[in-house]
Amino acid sequence: MAETLVAILLVTSSGKGKNVAFWWPPRPKSLARISRARPDRRKAFVADNTDIQWRAAFSPECDRHIPHDPEDDESYEWTPPTFVRHQSSSQARSTSSGRCSPVIERSFDRSRAGDDSMHNDGAHAPQILGYPLNALATLLAPAALCHQKFELLVDELVFIGHPVCRDPDGSWPPVPSSSGLPDAPDEYSRNLDGIALTHSLHLFHLVFVLDRPDPSSASTGNLARYYEAIYRQLAFKLTAALYSEQGATGIVDNECEFLEELKLKVLMRDPYENAGKDMSGSSPTDPIDVFTSTALQCSLAVAIKKTYEAIKSKDLVDVAIGEMHVQVQLPPYLDALLHDPEDVDYPSDEEDESNWGVDSLGWRLPPFTLWKSLLLMKDLSELEIIEDLGQSGLFEGDIKSEVKSEEMLEFLDHARPDLTFHEIYDLLAWESWDKFWKIVRILVANRKAMIIDPIHPGLRAPYVPVPGSTLPHKLIRDFEEDFASERDVPPLPAILSDISQRPRETFATVLDVPREQGPKLQMWMNVLKWLIRRRVVVRLHTRIRIRVPTNIKEVVRKERAVRAAEVSQKRKLAQVGRPSSTSAERRGRPRTREVKVSWDSDDGRDRDRRVDSGFEDDEAAEDDWDEVDWHDDDDNLLPSVIPAPHKATALQRMWLEVMTRGKDPLMAERFRRLADYFDGTATEDEIIQINADYGMDRRAFRDTVTHFKDYLIISMHP
Repeated sequence: MAETLVAILLVTSSGKGKNVAFWWPPRPKSLARISRARPDRRKAFVADNTDIQWRAAFSPECDRHIPHDPEDDESYEWTPPTFVRHQSSSQARSTSSGRCSPVIERSFDRSRAGDDSMHNDGAHAPQILGYPLNALATLLAPAALCHQKFELLVDELVFIGHPVCRDPDGSWPPVPSSSGLPDAPDEYSRNLDGIALTHSLHLFHLVFVLDRPDPSSASTGNLARYYEAIYRQLAFKLTAALYSEQGATGIVDNECEFLEELKLKVLMRDPYENAGKDMSGSSPTDPIDVFTSTALQCSLAVAIKKTYEAIKSKDLVDVAIGEMHVQVQLPPYLDALLHDPEDVDYPSDEEDESNWGVDSLGWRLPPFTLWKSLLLMKDLSELEIIEDLGQSGLFEGDIKSEVKSEEMLEFLDHARPDLTFHEIYDLLAWESWDKFWKIVRILVANRKAMIIDPIHPGLRAPYVPVPGSTLPHKLIRDFEEDFASERDVPPLPAILSDISQRPRETFATVLDVPREQGPKLQMWMNVLKWLIRRRVVVRLHTRIRIRVPTNIKEVVRKERAVRAAEVSQKRKLAQVGRPSSTSAERRGRPRTREVKVSWDSDDGRDRDRRVDSGFEDDEAAEDDWDEVDWHDDDDNLLPSVIPAPHKATALQRMWLEVMTRGKDPLMAERFRRLADYFDGTATEDEIIQINADYGMDRRAFRDTVTHFKDYLIISMHP
């Protein structure tokens, strides 16, 4: 939304009429549109009024007949109503000032509002985004559409909100006393130049104005999901807070009255008072600057301004509305929905929604996996985090009620970035994972923590700069300020240069970090945490694939030829000694060669292991031998890779079996179990965690990989 947000408006309706009480920024501008304007038919052949394509199509030199166009009729084209200055004020001004020239009536022209800045057209009607404020107020204050989602598209501008109104009896529903909200404080009883403020608010509507994204740039359905995320995360939450405080303290009514009186005094002046002044400019006495600077005395204006700036910076903001604090934010990757997935460098979030819920859209959150870890975004104490979370309005109701502060405190006491989720859960000794994942969701959603790969206690893991990333100067300055007291820490560009030149070496080896625990190791641990929190570096993972060399294929081909001859000979003997069974009968027999074992891994991926248990009888052997496709594309002597070992063909399973011949029985058994995961996608941590119940640890894994290194392709990438 940082790309598309144009402005935030607060529209009200009261006994004085409909009104745009406040907006931010002061002079909103929409994106320039590439469009071809229709030329004026009355000046159709004037060179300055048409382009080359139009002149070529409608030039009078053309011999072809041009049919009658209904748009040639002046009555066919709709023209907007004319905004006229009040005659009484015009005549009075003319008499007193000596002006005798007539007032020229003119219709509203969007082309005159090309800068999309607010200005006064001389009719006491300030404009914003090219529209009069009173017209916007009429359009965006629909009494018949209250208490429901509001979405409107006008001239490539999208208006999203949730209008609310008072009850039929004229009162705003009060908040129950159990909420603990106080009564209206005295400072909300304001007046302006002796004008008393009355409680007459009928309706208010917080509107988010977006530049409509190009529908062709987004995937099917993504535009609707984009609007829905903005409505759920911003419009609905902020409106709910305003509605609650209006019922408890009347803050919206009082402050909107103040803003309306301020606008009448500053912006609705007689236009002749500012004759000759450019209203689109900025000066110390510019009416817009005077209005916005004075309006920021109200908490509503400050809340709208902070929300706009937080959205543009893709940050989280704590908005104070009266006595209520609300934290709002948009997912950092929400704008990615508006781009082609091939142009996006980060993974899709389709797999996240099963764990994170529908509100995970645009977060690019990794799935809940036991081999990941958690890193706090700031080095805060447990009590400081608890205090910050207590003021948060981001929690979902069911989550906030089910997680207690004592449980959060216990979790934070055991959570360390060098421990996996599985190890943290074992230390907590909780009965269910549900509470564990809910706490993780709260910390990540409130940007108090991020899910990372575990950090080795001795920094014995390779890290590289994030591919395709840039290094802003601000980041370099922040690094220098944060580690100014550490003389042994080189500049940030030097660190990134060193680790990028030696990507296969660990972070500790490249930067000469001591192995023993001490201040220097802790210093480099803090440096690595700083880099990970700001997504400057990423850890490299070991990924493995199985390669089949020529010698393995030659062995299988020779055995195949011998086996084929044996099967052929047995079939001939069977035809002489006893009736031969038909192919249909053989297909009806139960299969005994392949035993299929499956289990549900912790990461949700079901892998099927196939164990060759030998042949039970000759006829079963014939069936399995007949199953092999001898014209398989892999049936050649060129080295190749098994792309999906867990879905290996019969021929690929023969290659895997030959690889284990002559090996240590324990190593051969481990290889059979691990081979299913050697597809280039599973990481070392993932494979070890999934097979931990079978006695697999990091040492056993690496011993197995070393034992079969002649048949493996080992690569390292994020």
